[in-house]
Amino acid sequence: MRLVFSNVRPIREAELNLSGVVLLYGPHGAGKTAVARALSVASRVLGRGSVEAREAASLINRDAEKAVVELGEHAVELAWGYVTVKTGQHEKRLEGDLYTGIADTPLIWVRDGVRLYGMDAGG
Repeated sequence: MRLVFSNVRPIREAELNLSGVVLLYGPHGAGKTAVARALSVASRVLGRGSVEAREAASLINRDAEKAVVELGEHAVELAWGYVTVKTGQHEKRLEGDLYTGIADTPLIWVRDGVRLYGMDAGG
């Protein structure tokens, strides 16, 4: 699986190809934990799980407007005030709060850790 990170904490641009066992090593502050957290957030968003807004926002590089994590053909864009989820040809962007959900599936809004289930995009 191909992983691409853009503006995820200290990582400006990086690409990893996962096959077999992967070991991340490096000095303090190099981005090892950022990679693990970004994978966790992206996999929960794509799997329709929940993500706290604080956790997602903490992944964005302080000098950037947004962070992007690509997992194969899927991409999760985290930005101040909105999140975009892309899967295949589908894309959905909502402003104001972070959410999980893909294409036209029901959304799970996340507001400071409080989950509001089953709201639609206008909701």
